[in-house]
Amino acid sequence: MLRPFHTTLPFGNQDALVDHSLQSVSEKIGQAVAGGIEVGSLDKGSHFLHAANQVRFGRIQLNALAFTPMRVHRKTETKRTIVIPFSGDLQAVVGGKALAARAGHTALFSSGKPRLGTFNTSLSQILVELDDHYLLEVANAMLGPGLHGSAHSLGLEQDRPLPLHLNGISFDSVFRAHCRTVDSLRHQPAALSMLGLDDAFYRNFVALLAPALVFGDPGCDVGSRAKEARVLNLVCDYVQSRLGHALTMTELEQVSGLSERGLQYAFRRRFNCTPMAWVRQQRLAMAQALLRDPHGPVTVAAIALQTGFASASLFARHYRQHFGELPSETRLRTRWH
Repeated sequence: MLRPFHTTLPFGNQDALVDHSLQSVSEKIGQAVAGGIEVGSLDKGSHFLHAANQVRFGRIQLNALAFTPMRVHRKTETKRTIVIPFSGDLQAVVGGKALAARAGHTALFSSGKPRLGTFNTSLSQILVELDDHYLLEVANAMLGPGLHGSAHSLGLEQDRPLPLHLNGISFDSVFRAHCRTVDSLRHQPAALSMLGLDDAFYRNFVALLAPALVFGDPGCDVGSRAKEARVLNLVCDYVQSRLGHALTMTELEQVSGLSERGLQYAFRRRFNCTPMAWVRQQRLAMAQALLRDPHGPVTVAAIALQTGFASASLFARHYRQHFGELPSETRLRTRWH
């Protein structure tokens, strides 16, 4: 469907909305975006093509876009956005300043000011309109009490490119992996929410916007080991009481009062694993107990749901990796005994 310009959407190619009319695209964007906007084609050839898909889950909406060369002039202020190109490159002019982003290398953050965007090559990208309140909530949970996230500390008034390779991490690979998950579960928003993928996207956005704060001196706000032990006990009790619910790193940081780094280091010291790996271990232990209980839930799918897994297939994969057998095999052995 998208072969004429040799690119694909980051997710949702199978049921994408495809337009061959520049006028149709212009009208749709005008309806979706408040304020004045102009759209024009830069393709000197005979065809124009624009494809789009979107998915909303939890507290995020992801917009997947792919199109032939075009120009978009936003004449009024809009919400803050992050654009992550998956193929191609883009340029924007904001307040007379030229900015650029390139697939695999840089994303682009827009503070919402009027801007002129030009896409000189066929482009595939995801665009996210940011929820400022949620962004700051996640930032404060990640940074901890000593490094408060704010609009100023995150540079939310500054339009700029965002490097996608920081501190040895390829955020380009991270976002592509997230989009593969979105693609496989885009018709199951509840499952995406259960996985905490909205939280994961926002945590990555915070890291891109404020790398100096996120990747600063590890453990600087952890506090004494005695305090750490008390806090870790509190977090573990909280997790045990909510194994059947969606749990995110942001939520655990809020419960603990520790930064992401502090919480990660605390779990490494006590359990030699990450917080979310420990959560999964507890869920699997609970699931095994239910499978061995002759009076427990009847189906494996019911147990997966009761122990907080987004799907029965995901549960079965993790269970087999952890215990060396499928959940159905544990249940069958229990019945024979």
